Order: sequence, then structure tokens, then C-alpha cells
Amino acid sequence: MNGSMLLEKQLLATKFFVPVASGPLISRPRLTALLNESLTCPCTLVSAPAGFGKTTLLSAWSQSLPANNPRLVWVSLDEEDNDPRLFWTYVLTALDAQHPEHFTFLLKQLQSPQSPPLQYILTMLLNLLTEGDQCFLLILDDYQLITEEQVHTTLAYLVKHLPDRLHLILSTRADPPLPLSQLRSHKHLLEVHTNQLRCTAEETRDFLKVVMGIQVPDETIQQITTRTEGWLVGLQLLGLSLPKHANPVTLLEQTSGDQRYINCGDPGTGLVYFCSKRCRGSGAICFPSSFPCPGLRDSCSCSQYHRRCHHVHGRNRAVARGTVPDPTSDAARQAARGARVA
Repeated sequence: MNGSMLLEKQLLATKFFVPVASGPLISRPRLTALLNESLTCPCTLVSAPAGFGKTTLLSAWSQSLPANNPRLVWVSLDEEDNDPRLFWTYVLTALDAQHPEHFTFLLKQLQSPQSPPLQYILTMLLNLLTEGDQCFLLILDDYQLITEEQVHTTLAYLVKHLPDRLHLILSTRADPPLPLSQLRSHKHLLEVHTNQLRCTAEETRDFLKVVMGIQVPDETIQQITTRTEGWLVGLQLLGLSLPKHANPVTLLEQTSGDQRYINCGDPGTGLVYFCSKRCRGSGAICFPSSFPCPGLRDSCSCSQYHRRCHHVHGRNRAVARGTVPDPTSDAARQAARGARVA
């Protein structure tokens, strides 16, 4: 077995797969048109908290592109990729899979006992991309999991010198520590943030109808969109919370006043729960990326607040009266698995 084959056996193959939605998707042409601009921009940042559909959007859009134009390179990141050499091993392996043998030499250099500095390898990568005739689209998903400074530094070097034949898209829950201001000043950065990812009233209607199988009167769509703030997970939980043939306006009224949705759950399962009472002084949605939920913890005056945060104040009462789904139920867990929103 040669070194290249041995290396492939040591990597997790599923991290190179473009995620595929398990259910129906709604059409979002305004976002598709925005992402199309990324093909003419060196770097694109898709940054929003959990549950706004970043991964699903990028997956559906990227798979709609013409085959091999550009060549799609996808890497789903995790905490282990904070090892700089492992991070770049995944990136180079993904590139090499799209253009076999073209980047194999760099992979061997990276894995050799006398491996040169990473910047030297990245310089060779940039030169190879400049000299070649293939265009690549590199999508790094879940970049918020990267905390290692050397990974940020080496990626910043790549971004600073991106050739025309490589376009980079970062999907993350928080803006990364990269030279974003410099990229903006040179008009080399396309940004997609929370406000752009929020569902419009039309998208809310389509989501409830196509994905959740719920018909909602047009006069209530705007109210639902406003109350859920266009948050896809909020819409999904609203749909799961509705008993069969129930009126969504009734549920909205039951969570009116000083109540709001709070996404507090196990980041491993992605479970999200309703909070039946907005915590005093808390003006923002709390997301799993902030575990153990400092925003809720610091502002919450509820005596029943639990340190692990996934037992939200009021949840048991809300479950008991049927206004929210039991997060331990099969339906809630199936929803968490079925809709990959990150």
C-alpha cells in the first residue's frame, strides 16, 4: 500500500461528502442568486447562528452547479481539524480527489517526517492553482469549530493570495479571525449573514406547506414570520407543536407577550426546545454554539434554570399543556436528525 492510499485510510471519508437533505426543500431564488455571485468573488462568508439553514443552502446550491465547472471541493470540519497539518491534509486530499494526482506531491510533502513549513506548502499550492486550467470551489463547513491560531493564520495566507481559479466559501456560526476588513476594502469578500438567511413571508408559507405539510391562511403568515424571526428551526418546531388540524394562531397566542423561542439543546443531537417564558433582561435568542449558554445564564432570573441549559425554564409545564413538543419524543428527535440546519 503506497503512502497516498495509507493516508486516505486515515481520513474520514464522509467529511468530503456534500450533505444531502433527507426531505423536501423550498426554493429560495434570492439566496441562490446571491451565492451565484460567489463564483466571481475570491472569498464568501456565510455567517449566522445555528438553525438558519447555512449547510442546507450551500449543499443545495452547490449541487445545482454545472458538473466540474467549477470543481466542487467540500470539507465538513470538526474539532479534530484544529491540528494544522490534519486541516490542510483534508483540504489537499479533497482537492486531489477532484483533480487526481495533481496535488499528490503536496500531500506527500505534508506527511513526510521532514515536512517543510506549512506556508511553503501553501505557496506551492497557490502556484499549482495559478498554473493550472481547472477552477475549484472550496467550501469549508462549520468553520466555527476551528480555534487553533495556526489554522487561522495559514488560511489567512491562502485567502490573501487566492488565485482566480480558486473560490473559497466559509460557513460558520461566527465571523472567523481572518482579515475580513482588508478583504472588504478590496471588494474580495461576499457576505451572507443572518438577516439575509431569515425566511421571508413567502418562504415561511412554502416551508410550512412543502416541508411540514401544513396549510396556513395567508393572513397569518406574516405574523408567524415575525414571531419566529424567520428562523427555520423555529418554523419547524412550530409545525411540530401544532396538533393535527390545529390553528397556528392559537399556538402563537399561547406564546405571546413576553415569551419567545429559545434554541437550547444538546449540540450533539441538535435538539431545540421552546422556552415558555422569556428570561428577564434577555433580548436575544440563545444558541447551542454558546453552551453552556452564558447569555441565558447571566440574565436569567428563573430559579429553575439548569446549568446544562437543555432543561429550559418552563419546558415541563409547556410540554404538559401541549403547547410545545416533548424534546425527548420520537418526533422531536426525528426532526433534529432530519433537518440538517447549522
